[in-house]
Amino acid sequence: DHTVEYRATDNAGNTSDAGSTTFTVVEGETEDTTPPEVTAQVTGPQNAQWDYVDQATVSLSANDTDSGVRFFRYSLDGGSYTPYGEPIEVNGPGEHTVLFHAIDHAGNRSEDGTVTFTVVAAEGDACVESDIRDTAVVAGHDSTVANVDTGNGCTINDVLAGHSKRGQGNTLATVTEVADRLAAEDVISQPEKRRLVKAAEHAAR
Repeated sequence: DHTVEYRATDNAGNTSDAGSTTFTVVEGETEDTTPPEVTAQVTGPQNAQWDYVDQATVSLSANDTDSGVRFFRYSLDGGSYTPYGEPIEVNGPGEHTVLFHAIDHAGNRSEDGTVTFTVVAAEGDACVESDIRDTAVVAGHDSTVANVDTGNGCTINDVLAGHSKRGQGNTLATVTEVADRLAAEDVISQPEKRRLVKAAEHAAR
């Protein structure tokens, strides 16, 4: 707070009583130089290799806590950028890439984010020659988790085997990722998830 005191004297020498005024000075608003945050999520039915069967849906979300999001847009497979309004449905077989960014009301533009995934055509049972052992087995270690169908004809063992081909030999990381996904999709419970990971820990020793 600041206070200014004042008085005046006329040509006859008369002086007024002292007056005062008080006011407050605050800092101006900080300039917004932070771009929005944009995230992407891909959903849809998947096979044992976690390719999307028949269709994948890409959902984008943007957040800016300062000036707010003005708009955000995306590009599918190298095409022109399109304003994002609703989830993007992709059903053509093959590998697909979605680029995306957002701009806030201060003109800040986020860097391009990217998500890549593969869509394959449905061929009935996604795992015709399924591993139908009673329990999920991790590198020879029985997890005691029931080897159930994950919803598309592939058992948990099928998913573990298919995903391990992409795991570059890191059994624990691969099984943890698979277990997280299966638990998130309610295929297995949290205790079953922990048993799968524990079996992977034993296998990694």
